[in-house]
Amino acid sequence: MGANTISQAIYNKVRGSTNITSSLGSANQVHYLIAPQATTLPYVVVKLISDPHEPMYYDKTLAGQARIQVSLYHRDKYDGANLSRTIWKELQHFSGEASTIDIEWIRVQNERATILEDIDSFHFATDFLVEYEDPS
Repeated sequence: MGANTISQAIYNKVRGSTNITSSLGSANQVHYLIAPQATTLPYVVVKLISDPHEPMYYDKTLAGQARIQVSLYHRDKYDGANLSRTIWKELQHFSGEASTIDIEWIRVQNERATILEDIDSFHFATDFLVEYEDPS
């Protein structure tokens, strides 16, 4: 998937990280927006929560700020927590050009872990605040 939106750029980063996909078993366990119903655990979903794309000017450069959520679904609480931390570290150190989007910085805005008793698993949700430059 080409990165012509900030959420697609983050999706590509997560899907392309061997540190993340080796723990999931495959890059096919990383999904954009929603996971297919028959997806097996563990898996990750990357989606845009908000991007008001209100222009902010730094040295006359158009920039945007988005909130991206990366959700990890895992059967094991401890392995899931460790993988959630790996995702956090991978994205915290991600900056530079991602296709046509220049990512300035990424910071964790919120983290939450919940038990999903109906499917006997855990949901680790991390919201990232992403500042980027958009050439369009």
